[in-house]
Amino acid sequence: MKQHTTTNVSRENIKLIILDVIMLCVLGCNLLFIFFHDLFRSQWVREFVYDLSPAFHDFYAKTLYENFDLIDGVFVLIYLSEFFFSWYQAVRSKRYSKWFFYPFLHFYDLLGSLPFESLRWMRLFRVAAIIYRLHIAKVIDLQKSELFRTAYYYYEVIMEEISDRVVINVLKGVKTEVRRGNQLFDEVITKVVYPNKSELISYGAQKISRAVHTTYQIYKEDTSDYVEGLVKDVVQHNDEVKSLKLVPIAGNYVAHRIEIAAHEIVMTVIEEILNDLSSPEKVKKVEEVADQAIETFLRDKGGPSLDLEVTDIVCQVIDLLIKQVNVKQWKLRDPDLPDSAEEV
Repeated sequence: MKQHTTTNVSRENIKLIILDVIMLCVLGCNLLFIFFHDLFRSQWVREFVYDLSPAFHDFYAKTLYENFDLIDGVFVLIYLSEFFFSWYQAVRSKRYSKWFFYPFLHFYDLLGSLPFESLRWMRLFRVAAIIYRLHIAKVIDLQKSELFRTAYYYYEVIMEEISDRVVINVLKGVKTEVRRGNQLFDEVITKVVYPNKSELISYGAQKISRAVHTTYQIYKEDTSDYVEGLVKDVVQHNDEVKSLKLVPIAGNYVAHRIEIAAHEIVMTVIEEILNDLSSPEKVKKVEEVADQAIETFLRDKGGPSLDLEVTDIVCQVIDLLIKQVNVKQWKLRDPDLPDSAEEV
């Protein structure tokens, strides 16, 4: 049963493909006929055709040119018949969820089928749609076509240039609003920072704790040397320690032991503090400190000088974004592109 259904679907697809190929040939003939008809309106074209073949000129002028509307009416009848047949096929195969979707989605087919001169150019959309359907059905492969690759490449270039211009204009508008000092910062604080404050604080506290732990492990030996030198300098200049050194025999020994003990105590305290900061229990304390700091900052807002500095920083970030958007990615993808193409 399943194989029978698959066979029916395949036959249905083959019928649609054959219909598309036939319609593509009909459209090609019709569009060439319309194109030549419009050219034949010109006197110099008529004279040129007459010089090439007087017999063909007379035949075309009397038989085809004068009966253009009648001949085009035949094509219109074919187009409308194909349109309603395709609509019926779409409804029968349940291609769309509603039966009336087809004419809306294929409006270019319907409009191009009407016998109005201003709408005949829409038949080109039908040609493009048929070619695309044949490409999807793998009857033809547009990707192997040099014309298609070139057209698609320049399409990407044009779309990238348009989108870049839009983004740059938006960023420049944001920069202008920031410079004017509108309610942007207040909206950022109330609509972005405050609703996500807990997540930002938690993320920042974890990053700080991890960074403190990692940095201390890297510079632990350097920190020990620094503390040792600092303690040694303090001990040597301490009056009490100087007095101990005056004690015969044991004075220098006791002073040295005090120096070692002080170094060990300071290093132990530093290590305990840093370990506490990197522990999950103490991260909450870091979050509380960060929360209070942010609350104070947002409440006081730092005054006009800080607002100006923040504005400058935001504007510099926007300038960097504009500079990045200005980079022509299509040019980077194809650095050997000729200069003539770069002006697209």
